[in-house]
Amino acid sequence: MRSQFSVLGIISFITGLLTLIGLFGLVVLAGILSQTSDGEIDENSPVALILGLALIGSIIPSLIGIVCGVVGLFEPNKNRVFSILGIALSSLGILVLVGLMVLGATMD
Repeated sequence: MRSQFSVLGIISFITGLLTLIGLFGLVVLAGILSQTSDGEIDENSPVALILGLALIGSIIPSLIGIVCGVVGLFEPNKNRVFSILGIALSSLGILVLVGLMVLGATMD
């Protein structure tokens, strides 16, 4: 009987959730910076570089969340709900990041 939740599944869920919240925050920050600089951010400014690195770096916690979720799926006698949710949220974080990159590449 599956009575306990997988610790790795919970870690995966929290990591995926925090990654999505972080991505949302970075997109909001980019929008605020865009509005304060007359619609465009200078690509060579340190703020833009740090923002871009933070967006690209958000793939690391997403990958960690996916790995923890997959490992949590295979723990015996553990409830797999958080593992599945963690994998879904972490994968969504990667899809959002890829979507932002594609959108940025097409807005030339």
